[in-house]
Amino acid sequence: MDTKLNHTANLIEYLKTIDSPTLSNAIEMLELQPRDAGFTPLQIRCLFPELGRLCGYAVTAQVETVTGMHPTEERTFLELFKAVENSPKPAVVAFQEIGGHADYAAHCGEVMAQPSPGSGRSGW
Repeated sequence: MDTKLNHTANLIEYLKTIDSPTLSNAIEMLELQPRDAGFTPLQIRCLFPELGRLCGYAVTAQVETVTGMHPTEERTFLELFKAVENSPKPAVVAFQEIGGHADYAAHCGEVMAQPSPGSGRSGW
């Protein structure tokens, strides 16, 4: 493994040891936004703490699954899979629900949520 890849792997493993409040405080010091912006709502919580922390390169997407704003197109799924394939590894897919019913939205079923062998994806 070359030095850069080894350093990146070590950094990702190190970041897994840092809790969210500590990481948030460190980012706040960068002054990228006002200190009173960017709070996480109480609805966000870890549902499976036994799985441990997840860390990797984010592949992000805005999705809408309930209101029918856009028809389902196979192309959009293929674009997402291509983005994961082209991203640095490990990749972590993060969705932002943009529809009107975020509490009822579902983005990954049991098949889509399973990491594909060789994809380098850590999770969704």
